[in-house]
Amino acid sequence: MSSKRHHVYLGPRLISDPAMAEKKASKTTLLEELKADKTETPLDFFFDNHASTTTAIMRAHQKLLLVHHSQPSFQNNLVLAYNILRQRKNNNGLKGLTGKTYNDLVAMLCRDLNVTEADPLQKKIMCLSHEVVRFPVFRLGVLSTFVYQDFLKQAESLHSELDLTERGKADRHLCEVILNELKQAVSKTTGDPIRLNNVMAEALMKNGASNETMTVDEFVVSAAEILYLISDNASTDLYCASKKDDESSTMEGS
Repeated sequence: MSSKRHHVYLGPRLISDPAMAEKKASKTTLLEELKADKTETPLDFFFDNHASTTTAIMRAHQKLLLVHHSQPSFQNNLVLAYNILRQRKNNNGLKGLTGKTYNDLVAMLCRDLNVTEADPLQKKIMCLSHEVVRFPVFRLGVLSTFVYQDFLKQAESLHSELDLTERGKADRHLCEVILNELKQAVSKTTGDPIRLNNVMAEALMKNGASNETMTVDEFVVSAAEILYLISDNASTDLYCASKKDDESSTMEGS
């Protein structure tokens, strides 16, 4: 995203009050494992476990960045990344991708987004730390992250076209007209690429320039809200169905 905005790395987060309880519980899981560990080097066990998880997440992250998500080979990379995470043994000795590891990967994929941009996405796609994340949920979450970031980049580029004075601000009325047109465009499968230029010209001829402006951050956030509004009906059912399968599944044996 734009270098003018602050970028922060968002760590794993949970999406509801019950999830906060799960987060607290997850912190004690490794400590309980340490207590049960019979070796004389519990600290080595702790750091080895952490290093193993971090390495797996980084390897999966690298796989997902090899090609653009629109390329056919990306589907194969999705499977490879999922298997890297799934095959790592968890604290209980069983294999399987947990919500905590999945959330860490999502946070890494979102590290170029600021808090305002990343928070709505993470609330929608992150899982509880103890959940078993099956491939359909993993695939949908990762793809949603990439598509969302592409959409934000396009929105930022669009604002720069509206910023006729090149001061980082654009005419508010013109921005609102374009956002409305964008809302209509993303809700349909087809559209006229020339329509956007026509709308801009019509808006300027009819009302002229206004005294109010809209910053790029405000424009991008408004565009993101439109994407969420449109995508809710399209993806929520699939995502919930996939997560329902996860809840009824158990961790795979080693």
